[in-house]
This record gives sequence, C-alpha cells and structure tokens, in this order.
Amino acid sequence: MARRELPDLSARPALGVYRPPAALRWVFALAGAGCAAASLLAVALAVAQGKWEPLVGALVLAAPVAPAAAGLRRRVTVDGGGLSSTGALGTLRVPWDAIRRVDVSRRSFVVESQAGPVSAGWLAASRREELLEAVVRGADLVPAWTRLPWGVRARYVRREAARSRAER
Repeated sequence: MARRELPDLSARPALGVYRPPAALRWVFALAGAGCAAASLLAVALAVAQGKWEPLVGALVLAAPVAPAAAGLRRRVTVDGGGLSSTGALGTLRVPWDAIRRVDVSRRSFVVESQAGPVSAGWLAASRREELLEAVVRGADLVPAWTRLPWGVRARYVRREAARSRAER
C-alpha cells in the first residue's frame, strides 16, 4: 500500500469554489431541462384533452428535476473564515474553529463539524485532494494516530484533541 504524503500544514488554505465537474453539471442541466419540458408538455396535453391521466405522467417526468437542480446548486466554498457548503436545502456555514475532524475514505471525505457534516464525494479526485488540503490547513488539523473505523483510511483531528489523546 502506497504511503500517502501529508499536506503541508504551514501554508494558508487554498481559497476557492469547489463544484461538481463541468460534464456532470451539463448532464444535470440537460436532464433537468428535458424532464421539465416533457412535464410541461404533458400538462398542456392534459389541459387540451380535458383528462387527468397525463397529469400522472407529468408528475413522474417532473421528479428528476429536483435532483438535477440540487446537483447544479452543489458547491463548497473555502474562504479565510471557514467553508460553506451549498446544497439542495440551503447553505451550511462552518467556521474553521467549528471543525472537529475529517474522515477520509477511499473516494471521499467528510468534514465533521458542530454545524453538521460536509461531504465531498461528488468532486473530481484532483479537486477533492485540493479541498482536503485546504480544510486541513484552514482548520489546523493533524493526523490522528489511532485505530480507525472500518472504511476510514485517514482521520485528521484538531491539534488539541491529538494532544489530549496522546497524554492519556
């Protein structure tokens, strides 16, 4: 198993906006627009024919529009004060000092904070690594040298938590 290099903790976090890959956003946009258009046509057909059955089809066709809109809206923004995660239901703002730990799995990582979890599984691998380094630097996290739960490949914790664990 290849040994993973730890991020340079002395540098400042890389500021920026992390979004799903452009190709995935295009798929979301095209699927959402196509389903919305087909749904509107089904409603127009139901009104023109005076029947309610096409309305059921319109509801089925409209169902993929919500996940498509959520995928287009998805982003994590890193700035000097912390990070904010925008999803389908709103934006979660997490200051650097509210981050408790980061659990890294094979293809993703989750930022655990007092405000709630922030996931980055939808990012391309290269952008995911950039975001991980930015979070580790910004929150001043260090690797946890403890036994990890199954599926977790690495864990970063606050310096204070690592010190108190080492003193036990």
